[in-house]
Amino acid sequence: MQGIIIEPGMEKVYSIHNFDMSSTDSASFDVSSKSFLRLVNGGADESYDLTLRLASTAGGSSGEIKDIPLGGHSAHLIWPDWSDLTAPVKVEIDNNNDGSVDDTIYVNAEPTDAPDPQGNVLPHEFVLGQNYPNPFNPVTTIEYRVPSRAQVSIEILNVLGQNIRTLVNETKSAGSYRIEWNGTDDEGRPVSTGAYLYRLTAGEFVQTRKMLLVK
Repeated sequence: MQGIIIEPGMEKVYSIHNFDMSSTDSASFDVSSKSFLRLVNGGADESYDLTLRLASTAGGSSGEIKDIPLGGHSAHLIWPDWSDLTAPVKVEIDNNNDGSVDDTIYVNAEPTDAPDPQGNVLPHEFVLGQNYPNPFNPVTTIEYRVPSRAQVSIEILNVLGQNIRTLVNETKSAGSYRIEWNGTDDEGRPVSTGAYLYRLTAGEFVQTRKMLLVK
């Protein structure tokens, strides 16, 4: 079961998975409200998985919750925090499906990769991949992922930590990227055979990996 709410520059997607009711039972899924969704169980006790995805012009995010218990002949009102889909999600429980709230629980969400408005998958965390090939001569490729718009730099360092080459120093939107290094410094001069470090910096996030240039 899936519902989509489209707002200017934004698409909100609710998905219900693994809701395995029997053929004689009934259920309904209402996303008419822009603030919450209502899941009604007309049969026996059940559980379900919930995925929330947000795609907007500023990027995307996604959260997933496993095995949410749903009593028989009851309903859940699910209130996501669309500003942070990894935050606990508020669930109001209507035990008798009579429109009244009998209990409220908060369920924890795990981050997952999310789509942007064009359907491309956006990462949920910064990632600096291992370069390939490694060892290399004369060119190697570095892949990295950015979960949200950020100022990003990728530097090549020698084993003493001195900057040899700056490959990236700009603001990047959320997405997956790759860049090549051809074994030269900032002046275009070939560097010598040996081990080098490459470092991704984005705000407080810093990750460094090692590579080997052979000639």
